[in-house]
Parts: sequence; C-alpha cells; structure tokens
Amino acid sequence: MRKNIFFVVCHAVFFLTIIGCANDACQDEKLDEARAMYKNEAYNDALSVIQLALENCRDKDSELDLQFHLVLGQVYTQLYGKANEKEYFGKTIDAYKYALKINPNNLSANYNMGIVYYNEGVNQIKKLDYCNSAEAFSASIDFNDPNAEIPSLEKLMVCYLSVVDELSGDKIASTFQLALPYLEKVYELDPQHENTLIALAGIYFALEDYEKVEYYQKMNVKNKV
Repeated sequence: MRKNIFFVVCHAVFFLTIIGCANDACQDEKLDEARAMYKNEAYNDALSVIQLALENCRDKDSELDLQFHLVLGQVYTQLYGKANEKEYFGKTIDAYKYALKINPNNLSANYNMGIVYYNEGVNQIKKLDYCNSAEAFSASIDFNDPNAEIPSLEKLMVCYLSVVDELSGDKIASTFQLALPYLEKVYELDPQHENTLIALAGIYFALEDYEKVEYYQKMNVKNKV
C-alpha cells in the first residue's frame, strides 16, 4: 500500500499564558515556583514541587488544580523529549486528560494534547529514516523553547513521497488522528489560532485529505489579511 507521508519536523510544546487561580496564596506560590523551574529547564525540580502541591491540594478539580496539571503535562513532555521513555509520554497524556476533565474547553489543554500526539506522529516518521539528508531535519523547532512558534507550512515542512509498508503507514495515520479532536477543538474556540491552523493542514496532508488541507491553508491566509 502506497501512502503519501507528510514529513513535518516539529518539536514545539507551548508554554501558553495561563490565567485564573484559586485564592490560596501558598498554592499560588508553588505554581509560580513550578513555572519558573520549568522555564529554567529544571524539570525534575518542577516535578517535585508539582507533585507535593497536588498531594496537599485541598480543592480538587479547581482551576488551580487544572493549572498545576497543565504545567505537569509540559514538564513530562520535556522529560519525554530528553529521555524518550514511553512512561513519560503516558504521564503527559494523563496530565492533560485530567486538565480536560476539569474543563473540556480549556484552550491550552486541548492545544498541548493535540501537539503531543502531533509530535509523536512526526517522531514515528523520523524513525522510518526514509530521508537521511540534513535538509529533512533543518526545520526542527527548539524543543526546549517555550516561545517557539510553528513557522509557515512552506518554510517548516519537507514534503516527500515515501513508500512505507501498510502497518507503518496506518500506525502513523492513527497517531495523527488522535491529535485531530483536540486541535479541532482549539479551532472551534479560536478560529484564528495560527499554529493550530498550520498543524491541522499538516495532519490532513498526512492523512491525504487535500480538501481540508486547502481549507485550513486558506483560513490561515485569510486571518493574516
């Protein structure tokens, strides 16, 4: 079975602006401390602070609880990127699922969950090693840069046709499909979210749904006018 695989080298999980906290000064301080540690790439220290705070959290399923789980997901994402251990990937998913259980309409949780699956699909393509040229990896985003943005579709991606076996192709497609409901939710919440439009176009290219590729590309161009 021949599949057109869209090769997108992207390692961006965004530390988005977070607002709203419970009126608990101690817990607020711990949240700020965990965020600062995350930004300084002290991920294990941040993890310890978050875990202790969650153990002592008196207001479960609150906005503050959600914020801690957002940072927890970001920390686990970075640990997964460094160690490539599946345990961290699973914990990343669990953290964002918990945040979405508290508030299914939280934009940051939906976006980060979608990008986690998106990047996992990219990693699966990279492991196939169909393209050994340096150019194939030249568009990579700094995985540790919380302010990184996904560049335009044309600048970021290296497009090529690859012949992959059916099992590999289906596995990659299913991973990208896992990202879709979360990124489409972000689009519903914020139709002008540029990185989401770019990611959705890339995913639909990988899934060979070119009508939707064109739609999200046009929406992105429209938003820039």
